Order: sequence, then C-alpha cells, then structure tokens
Amino acid sequence: MPRINLLKEKDIELFDNPVELTVEERKVLFTLEFDNDLEPNLRKGITIIGYILQKGYFLAQKKFFVPNQFREDDINYVSNLCGLEYKVNIGEYKRSLYTQHRIFILNKFGYRAFADCIDLFEKEALELVKTPQRPKEIFYSLISFLEEKKIEHPKYYFFAQTISKSLNVFEQNLVSLVDKNLSIVQKDLLDEMMKLPSGNNEVTSKNPYLITKLKRIIQTITPRKIKESIDDFSIIKDMHFHLSNITKLNEISGILNYYAVWVVKAEHIQFDSIRDIERKRLYIVSFIIYQYRIRQDAFVDIFLQVVQKYYNNANKSIANDFLKKDLKPNKQKQLAKIRDIIFSSKKQLEKVKRIIFTNQYADYQKLRLIKDIFTSENHSLHDDIIEEIDKLENLGTTALKEELFFKELNNGYRRIHNRVAGILLMLEFNDEMSDFQMISAIKNYQAKNGKITHTAPREFIAKNDQKWLYNDKGEFNPQMYKIFLFREVSNHIKGGTLNLKFSDKYKSIDDYLISYSRWNSDKKELMERANINHMYEMEDTLLLLKESMMQHYIKTNENIFTNEYLKFNKDNRPRVTTPKIDETTNHFVHEIIGENIYIPLTKILSDIDYSAKFTSSFLHYSRKSSKDSPAENIIYAAIIALGCNIGVRKMGKISTGIGADKLEYVVRWFFSKDNIDEANQMILEITDKLSLPQIYLQKKDSLHTSSDGQKFNVTVPAINATHSFKYFGTGKGISAYSFIDEKSKLFYNSVISASEREAGYILDGLLHNKDIESDMHSTDTHGYSEIIFGVCNSLGILFAPRIKNYNDQLLYTFKDIPRNNYESKGYKILPSKSMYIDESIIKNQWENILRLLCSIKLGEAKASTILKRLSSYSKQHPLYKAMKEIGRIHKTIFLLRYYDEPPLRQNIEKQLNKIELSHLFAKAVFFGNNQEFKYETKEEQEIVVACRHLIQNAIILWNYLFISDKLSEIKEEEEVMKNIELMKNSSIMTWQHVNMHGEYDFIIDVEKPPFDMDKINSLKIN
Repeated sequence: MPRINLLKEKDIELFDNPVELTVEERKVLFTLEFDNDLEPNLRKGITIIGYILQKGYFLAQKKFFVPNQFREDDINYVSNLCGLEYKVNIGEYKRSLYTQHRIFILNKFGYRAFADCIDLFEKEALELVKTPQRPKEIFYSLISFLEEKKIEHPKYYFFAQTISKSLNVFEQNLVSLVDKNLSIVQKDLLDEMMKLPSGNNEVTSKNPYLITKLKRIIQTITPRKIKESIDDFSIIKDMHFHLSNITKLNEISGILNYYAVWVVKAEHIQFDSIRDIERKRLYIVSFIIYQYRIRQDAFVDIFLQVVQKYYNNANKSIANDFLKKDLKPNKQKQLAKIRDIIFSSKKQLEKVKRIIFTNQYADYQKLRLIKDIFTSENHSLHDDIIEEIDKLENLGTTALKEELFFKELNNGYRRIHNRVAGILLMLEFNDEMSDFQMISAIKNYQAKNGKITHTAPREFIAKNDQKWLYNDKGEFNPQMYKIFLFREVSNHIKGGTLNLKFSDKYKSIDDYLISYSRWNSDKKELMERANINHMYEMEDTLLLLKESMMQHYIKTNENIFTNEYLKFNKDNRPRVTTPKIDETTNHFVHEIIGENIYIPLTKILSDIDYSAKFTSSFLHYSRKSSKDSPAENIIYAAIIALGCNIGVRKMGKISTGIGADKLEYVVRWFFSKDNIDEANQMILEITDKLSLPQIYLQKKDSLHTSSDGQKFNVTVPAINATHSFKYFGTGKGISAYSFIDEKSKLFYNSVISASEREAGYILDGLLHNKDIESDMHSTDTHGYSEIIFGVCNSLGILFAPRIKNYNDQLLYTFKDIPRNNYESKGYKILPSKSMYIDESIIKNQWENILRLLCSIKLGEAKASTILKRLSSYSKQHPLYKAMKEIGRIHKTIFLLRYYDEPPLRQNIEKQLNKIELSHLFAKAVFFGNNQEFKYETKEEQEIVVACRHLIQNAIILWNYLFISDKLSEIKEEEEVMKNIELMKNSSIMTWQHVNMHGEYDFIIDVEKPPFDMDKINSLKIN
C-alpha cells in the first residue's frame, strides 16, 4: 500500500532529524543537571554526552534520535560543556544505554513511550479522518494530540502509514455503510447514471456522459440558461429523492464535500478508472447530495436577484410615466375646496374680531360669545385646511402610482415568470422552520406545477394588495398572484422566515448555532474555549459595561475644555479634527533597495520559497494521493498566472518548458483555497519572526488590523457578481475583501457580491484566520454595524471604525443613569433623547447571546453566514435585537473615546491608509486582462485573490529580508537607529523594483524572411 504524501522529501528529512539549534537554544536545552537515580550510569564521558543530547533533543522536539543523527555542532558544544578535551566518538554510545536513558527521560518529564500508545494514536487518527480536514491538517492535529496526551512523537513514517491506513479503513467503512443502505433499485439508478454513452454516442465535449454534464452550475441567468439549469437540477433532484434514506446518514455528512469535489475535479477517465463499483457509488452519492445543496443556494441567489431587479425596473418605469400624467383638473377642484374653507375661517375670525373690539359687551359676555362661536363648529376649520392640503399634496398620486405600478408588474409578467417560475418548483423548504402561510402557498404552487386558480391560498398577500388579484372585469388574475408569490418568497427568504432544508446559506439560524442540547451539557467548556468565561454572569457583565459607559461620559465631557481638537457646531453637536499624522512614503525603502533595480517576480517567489518553503503547501487534493507535489517552477508559474490575472492557459503557452495542459492540471488538483491560504500563512510566519517589522507596531503588546473591499469588474457570467452603477456602469462585479495588520501582512481574503454590505464579513477574517490575533480592528463606514460592535467587543477585539457623519450617530445610556443625570452636571456631550439600552431583551436573550458568541468564535459556521442570516430576521428575531443592544453600548463607549482621544483617531487613519495602499498594490499585481475577472464561480475567484495576496505577501517579506540584510551590515548602532527612524515613516509596501510583466527576448533570428512577399503579392482578391 503506497503511503500518502503529507510533506515534501526535504521537509520529511527535517522532521525526522534533530532541528538546527541556535547558541541560545543550546544553552537552554543542553545542561549539566542530573538526577541522583541516574548518576551511577553517567560515569563515562560518552554516556554523559549521549544523555545530555537525548534530553535536549527530546525537550526541543518531543522525540528521540539514534546517535548517528546527532548534529556535530551539538556534540562539540556538549563535549566542551562537560570539559572533555578529546574528540568524542558518538558511535560508542551503546543501544542498551540510550534505550535506558530514553525510558528515564520519558519518566522524568511525565511522557509515555509511543510504542505503548500506538492503539491510542491509531484511534485518534480514525476519528480525525472522519472530519473534512486535509491529510496535512490531520498530521498536525495528531502532533497536537500527542503533545496534549504527553506521548513521545514517532518518525514521519508512522504518521504517513497511520493516516493512509485510517483513510482507507474509513472509506471502506463508508463504502460498506452506503452499500448496505442502498436498495437494488437505488444501485441500478446510480449505475445507470455512471454509464458512458455507447455505440455512436461516443463521449465528446458536446456529448459528455451525465456526470460530466452536471458538474458545473450554469452562471448565466437568461431564461434559456435558467431552464437548462433546471433541467440539470431535475435529474439531481430526482436522484436525491430516491436517495432520501442515505441523505439522513450522519456518518457521511462531514466528509461528503471531499468526495463530491473530487468528482467535480476528476476527468471522466479518472473516475471511470475506479474499478470498485461500491466505492464509485459512494462518490456519486456524495456528488448528488453536494450538488443538490449548492444548486439550491445558487437558485435562491438567482431568484432574489431577478425579483429585486424586476421590482426596481417597475418602479423606474412608472416614475417616468407618472411625471407625464396631467393632474390639473383634480388639483383645481381641491384648491376650490381649500378656498371655501379659508373663506369660512375668515368670516369666523371677523365675528370674533367684532366681539373683541365692541364696547357694547362686558368682558365676561365677550368670552361667552366667542366660546359659542367655536363650540358651534363641528371641528376646527384649520384642521380642515391641513387635511385638504395633505390631500392636495397626495392628490391621486398614491392611488395613481399604485395603479401604474401594479399594471407595470402585470405587463412585465413574462420577464419574471420565465426566470423564476421554474426555480420555485425546484426549491425544497424546511416546513418546520418556515412561515406556515408561505409554505402552504408554495406547496400549492408546486403541487399544481405552477398552475394557479382562484382557490390558491392568499393569506400571505397583504389585504391592501389583494384587490389587484382581480382585473377590471372582476376576474381572478393568476399572473398577479404569481407576481405576489414571487415577491413574498423573496421577502421571506431575506427575512429569515422561509428557510431551505438543504443549504449552506439559507438555513434557519438555529441550524448554524451550537445546538441547545450541546450547549446545556457543555456550556462552561464551550465558553472557556471561546475565551468568554468572563461573561458567564449576565448581571456582572452588564454592570461593568454600565460603569464603563458612565466613566467615558464623565471623562469625555470633563476633558472638553482641554481638548483643542473638539469643537461644537451651531446645533451644539460635537465636531473633531484629527492632528495630522506623519506622511508615509516609500522613498526610503525604495532608495535602500535601489532606484534602478528590477527584480523578476519569479526570483522574488523563489527567494521567499527558500526561506518560507511555502510551495510545500501545494499538495494533491486527493486525501490518499501518493503523488509528489509539482516542481517549484510550475507552482510559481501557476501563482503568477492566477495572481497577476494573466490566465492559466495563456501562461502555459507563453512560458518555456511548462505547457498549458500541464499547468491546468496543476491548478485543478493542487491549487485549492486551503493550500494557498496555508502558503500565505507560512510566509506570514517568517515575517513575524523578523525583528524589523516590529517597528511598525503602535503598541508592543497589541495588534491593530483593518479591512476593506476592492471592486472588480467580472466580464463573464457569474451568479455572485452584481450590478453597481457607481463602479461598473451597466456591468457587474465583485468585491475582493482584504485584511491587513500594522506590519503590512495581508492575512485574510474573501470574495463577496458587490452589492453586499461588508460588515458581515469582518468577523470571518478576524476569527477564521490561523495566524493573526487582532486587538483592535478598523474599517470605513461600509464595514460598520451595531451588531459588529457587539460581537467584536464581546470577543475581546476593540472595533474602531471610521464612521462617516459620526456626529449624527445616536448615543445611548441606561434607564437608571438618564440623560438629565449628565445635563445636571452641565455636560455638552449627552445621550440622545429617549435612547435607552433595553436591558430586558439582553437579559431574556443572555443564553442565546453566549451561544451565538461561542458558535462564531469556535467556527461552528462562518461568522458571515450566521450574521447574514441573523440580520435577515431583524424585524422579529429577539437575539438580533439583543445583540444590537450590546452593540449600542460598545458603539457609545467608542464614540465617546473617539471624541476624546486624538491618538485613537490617528491610529484609525493610519491603519486605514495601509489597506488603501494595499489596494493600489493589488492593482499593480493584478495587471492582466484589464484588471477584470474572467472567472465564473466564487471558488475560482477566491483562489485568484488568494494567489494575488500570496504575491503581495512574498514581495513584502522580500523587502523586509533585503532591508534587514542591509541594516545588519551597518556597524555603528547610531547609524542603524537613524535608518530605523526613517523606516518608520516609509511604507514597506513598495513594489516599483519588482518586474511583474516578465522579460522580453530580443534575440531574433532574421536570416530567413518571415513572410514570402512574392507569394503574398500574387494573391488577388476580387
């Protein structure tokens, strides 16, 4: 059985041998401390040296090595430490002795020998292979397991053999489980699906066999293409229905995506080469379940886009029509009524005037007469005037607009029906977690195959709208019914009251959170893992927040007179100016590197790979593959092809010795988002180990990060690309959302729809990256929301956005510390009127708040998915409201600090400048194809953005290494410090010295004429 490839050969060698130690590390690891129990066995010099080396290596790597692996430098160091004047022959360190020493060392440090724990190790491996983790991740998880259990670490061979064996056992168990649960009919269906066309219907690009046809989701949303997608999906839906007993098996849910994506990546020849029919069925079952889920999400995306666009277009159309309508006659009638009322009012006032200024009545009589005039009227004439003016302002407009709008909807019925009618027939909703009236209407629609009669349920339609279900003759209009149905389905999906049963993006919020049963049994452990155990007691947490808010109100107001950067406008609202920060340039860094140096991007990647070994991350997608990783130059070519937007096929054709097919194969099987993220992580780890990047930290014990989106045109059909006239005109695009820290490390990226709010994606980058722990995070206004304030700050990250119109933001307080409490002290910055924190909803939802925070922090689901789904419930979900209240507390505290602390504002500006500069950097790297995306799926787009990040991070690290090398050559400390000061005001993010565009070959063979001009000139065209 071939062993799996977890590491490259050179990395295996490093893993299986003693690590190269620094002088400082030797001092710590190799010491002359001995235990009395061991003293009699340490009489000879070689025995002492062998023991000290074994103990030191064990402390460093939790494993033992045979004597011939001991490093010469370490042997010499320990020999000198022991005062031995002769050269030691480590080969004299006998097996019996070093075996005895190993046992002693294990006991001394409370570890167990690996040989005694093989069963435990193999059991853990069997559990880990059930998860979606990649083999390399399983490898590191097993190392963590051994450390946690204090077990000696074995050689690489044991890891590779055990993981390979576990994967085979697990897959065989899955195969058996699925086979056991499949009926003969189901097996026949699956086998039929896997058959290749026979006879004249040979497999071609135009006539693939069924699985190939179903691999890619059609991204175009024209009626014809949507119908084609529905036809494809109907096959998957039918198969999914026949496999309903298999879809309920929990054992296959965790690993399902792996097998499904393998089928998508594989050529039909690779799939067909699997000889084990039971195994092939497992792959196809996974493929069907996966496709059913992701295609439903894609259909919902299309449905929401189409309905929204349809209603927007109807509004635009009637806006133009409405302006052309002549309302003059109606207005004249209304003005006549107002004129009559004003005349009556005038007569009334003249009566009062005569009474007041006559001398024939006493004052008490005048008062009685005036009262009689006003009480004799049924109601105030002034109220009548106001009422009629309101009517005039809206004279016929509301009714007319409504009539025009619904007529326009009805007239354009075909545009929406041809796109979404079939989609609604395909979607499978979760009856238990959805609105009953909507489910009733949808089931009626699906049961009748979209044919609507007057008996169709209509409770879901607002009563004011139901009149439009009938035409001028009073006849039921099924077209308008469907238009209302499509609208309400869209609203309820977005509103969280209509949830899919099989989905990644549109399930019920409870499906994303830690289950109640698990929460009730493991609450303390979960809170500890999420590092929020300080919030265990709700009363204590609220009290601390209350005190903090009050202290900041006091501090900010009492500092007003000394705060030269805080003023108040005419409305008495605070206005701040921020002291200018030192301008950051790249001149100094560019000067050190050299004005006329142009380094090929290939050399940058090669140099960084030598230090970071990031190419070792590019392992084959297959969990059981024993294939070697591609050569480094192939990986560099693929990274540049994607990250510079040149295109894989074009890069293969314009590069020598690579080839387009070979490059496409490497990208398909070795370039996953996980692999590229790991490669980025390895580069960032080297950056973090350097001393030079530390100069950019504002505070040595904390890290400030920022994030922002960058818009890009998408010139091919893509469901996740949306319209934004501001950025794309009539085209569509996406937003590449990036995160950066103070050291200019780009540590996370994702791709989102251009029309989506960025705020929901902030927590993905802060919590789901593997190498950065942010203490403070900044965004611009697009990244701000109150719920993000609540979640971020509750999880220990100060959320510090730059909010446009910050002085329009509401400030809150608690009911027991009302506004007048601060007014009485003469304070100018006050809580907004009647803006109180609703403590009752926080208290009622406290358990759910903690459950939400743990779910997000522990990665039970992507934070963006949870928050997007939760925010869609905004009108009715109490958890959303409660989390928003928490956010309002933190937002108020932040705004008070923002007014009071100029350094805070400066730091926010400085960090946001970094992310802005990274966007310019990104454009310089992503130069190909007019900087437009030509990738259809979100997965492909994310791989491209991750490769671009990798190139940016490689250039930044190369700059750090180059400058560190130059500074290390300077002997005078004063000169070094002078350069460091200049560096602080110069951005490390400079790229002018990098040749992104490749080199030109001007060695041209001109001996033979390139064209036969006589032949060309003889060509005559009539």
